[in-house]
Parts: sequence; structure tokens; C-alpha cells
Amino acid sequence: MLILTRKGRQMLSGSYRLKRLHANERIAIDHIALLLRNTYHTQVSGFFIYHDPSYAKYLRMASLDEDNFWIYQLIDPLGEQMLAFAILTRKERDIFLNQIVVLEHFRGGNLAATLLSGILGLLLEKYGNDEFSSLKLETFYSNQRAMAIYQHWKMEASPGKNWYLNKVPEHDNQLQKAITTCSTITDPYGFLQLYANNNPMGTVINGDRARINGAHIDDAKILIKYLNGQMGISKICLVAEQQLQLPLIDRTITYSLGISELRDMLSTTKL
Repeated sequence: MLILTRKGRQMLSGSYRLKRLHANERIAIDHIALLLRNTYHTQVSGFFIYHDPSYAKYLRMASLDEDNFWIYQLIDPLGEQMLAFAILTRKERDIFLNQIVVLEHFRGGNLAATLLSGILGLLLEKYGNDEFSSLKLETFYSNQRAMAIYQHWKMEASPGKNWYLNKVPEHDNQLQKAITTCSTITDPYGFLQLYANNNPMGTVINGDRARINGAHIDDAKILIKYLNGQMGISKICLVAEQQLQLPLIDRTITYSLGISELRDMLSTTKL
């Protein structure tokens, strides 16, 4: 079967294969990080962690954990070219979809559904049908179009979560002593993590913006003053569902859908 995409008018074989990237494939992983930065370059989506220079290092290091972190490509054997890619993380019994991207010239052929369905099939085959309970993903409140789509798919909304938070070793006494009322610590991936009153509160992105958690609202208020006054950071995104009277640019929300419901949806919905 041939698929003629809407952009680029490129002919595809229609017989795709999945390729998993491993930690030693540095060039391919760095290319993924570059594609994400180029895809999400607007001001609001600047709160994606992809904009931090440490993200490529994070992808390589996280890929070492082959049972909890996955990068998959959708490849067209006709020209051995990448059509789409997805990054996923295991969080206990959930799969978090960090991102799924169909390259611009190949959009319109339902490739996102093909890729995600294929990945789920491989993971369930390897780990069993009862290993995962749901798939979760994140969006911004400013992205009303995405929110409408997820709600149409009957996905359940829950408070936002910083999926890159608190990578500092919990039992490192030297690091723990360094944590004061408000402070920053560089985690093993190179991300600058924020703390307030010993609570992990968020992440600085690219040195000029921050994502902070709303679970500890009093600490969040203290941290915002610290970011504004001590670090000169005014671009702030709150990782929480609730509306709060804080000087913020955006907020995030997490959506989830059961794995069985997701597979049914992928078989009938175009992505």
C-alpha cells in the first residue's frame, strides 16, 4: 500500500518498522534532541525541558535504563528514513509519553497512531498485558486545542507533574546540607533543580525560565520571589492543575487513559 502524505508529496512504502535507539547511538539521539528544539520553539513551549542544553545528555543517560526508558523511531524501509519518533518513560505502572513527533513532510498518514500502537504492542509483548495500567501525557493550559483533543478522547485530567524533577541522590548528605530555604543543585543529568525548605520544587530550563510545582503553594510563592530577585528569572510555568493567583506565564496539566482504552482508540482514531 502506498501513502501519499499531505506535506512534501513524498511516497512511502506503507510497510513500516520500529527501531529502538540505545544509549550508544549518540548521533541519532542528539538529532532527536535537535528536532524537538526545532519543533517546539515558541515562547510558551519554551517550558519544555527539550530547550535545556542538558536534554541530549539526559536522553543518552536515561536510555541506559532499558526497562524504564524508550526511544523508538518509525522507519520507512523504502528509503531507510525516519518518519516519526516517540520518547516514553515508565513511572511505576504508568507509561508517560514524553513526546511523539511525525516529521513535517510525512504528516497526514496516521503515522503517530501507527508508531504508538506498535510501541505498545512491543512493550506489552515483552512485559505482559498487566504490567501497565495507563498512558499519561502532559500539555499546557495555553494549548487549548490539545486539551480539547484529549478531552474528546475521554482522557482523565489530573494535576501536572514535573517528570524530570528530583534527580539528586536522596541520600547524598553533602548535597542535602547545601539545601537552604531556596537553592539550586545540578543533578546527574546536568539539569538545575530548585529546592525550597528542603522540598524539590522544580527545574530551571536554559538558564532563563523555570517550571515549579504547586503542591507546596507557600514554598512556591517563596521560590517565585527567589527566582525573580536572586536569579533574574521571570518566565515561570506552574506544574499544577489548580488556578493560583501567582505571576505565571503558563500551567501544565497531565492527561491519562487506560492502556486497553488507548489501544481501542488508536485502532479507530487518526493521530
